[in-house]
Amino acid sequence: MYNTEPPGSGGTILVNTNVNAGFYKCIKCGEKLYSSTEKKHSKDWPLFHPKETIPVFDDPYQENMKEIKCPHCYSHLGHTFKKGHCVNSLALTFLPLAEKDWRKYIGVLPYSWDAKSRTMWFLLGQEHVRENWPASATWSCFGGSQERETIDDVVYGETHLTAAAREFDEETQGFFGCQGEIEKKLSTCRFVHMLDNAVTEYFLPLNWEEERNVARFYNNNQKHLAKCSKMSDEKNNGNGKGNIVMHPNCPKGSFEKMKIGWVKYDTLLTAIGIIGEGPSIPTSALPPNAPSLKPVVEVLDGPWRPSFLKSFRELHRLGILDGLPKRV
Repeated sequence: MYNTEPPGSGGTILVNTNVNAGFYKCIKCGEKLYSSTEKKHSKDWPLFHPKETIPVFDDPYQENMKEIKCPHCYSHLGHTFKKGHCVNSLALTFLPLAEKDWRKYIGVLPYSWDAKSRTMWFLLGQEHVRENWPASATWSCFGGSQERETIDDVVYGETHLTAAAREFDEETQGFFGCQGEIEKKLSTCRFVHMLDNAVTEYFLPLNWEEERNVARFYNNNQKHLAKCSKMSDEKNNGNGKGNIVMHPNCPKGSFEKMKIGWVKYDTLLTAIGIIGEGPSIPTSALPPNAPSLKPVVEVLDGPWRPSFLKSFRELHRLGILDGLPKRV
């Protein structure tokens, strides 16, 4: 990919963050590119001291310009000038010193409110089929664990927000924007720490009229990619859960969710043993001349991932779900 972002649009990556120890990594492959001590102050694009480990090439699109690329995956980073390496913020992710309040799981639960049928919907993903894995083919929210590395006996790791954005970006394949755009959206969203602070859940509001068909588009795209996919030889994170489907040109995590789909709030309440609650209005409660409530999307009915139901039950107990804004 080759492109240059507008100046000043880098958000937290553009800010002079070298007051926080850490590393800047390639957002595509995870290669460590620059340390926080190598960052220079700038207002337009992230600027770093030149490094011999970052390859430089003649820019094929701009005469007399020198392009810099990731030394591992050779994706476009930016350009080099006398003042240093000028890098697109969308090409980077920052790995700071590990937070003390580490989470076992960081999740993103997208939701939407259909005003016509007065129904709350949640967008879930179906786990891919893996050998000898109890959660195989079950439905859950999007998420995973924070990435961390130990460098010179110092532990560096993602923030809760960055981990949530990365996991959601990987599992939805850019259908809701790139990681940087998702992180910006999530930074304004409601979130909650629960289950003895082992789990953090972010709630991403979506516009029903604009996003109700996103599952169909995503699932069709997955079918197309599956034609040129293969089974990886390595076990998933080395935990013996079986081989996973991989695509040679897709980033890690792209096939973790083989499908996505909408599920009604009432359906999940039934799954956790709470029947008849939630903001949906039963068809029998509507007047005789009310418009038909034929489903506009495929409605899910499970099976559900047990760990997701555990979190959902706790969210309901805390009153978080009923307090989500109905105007999305």
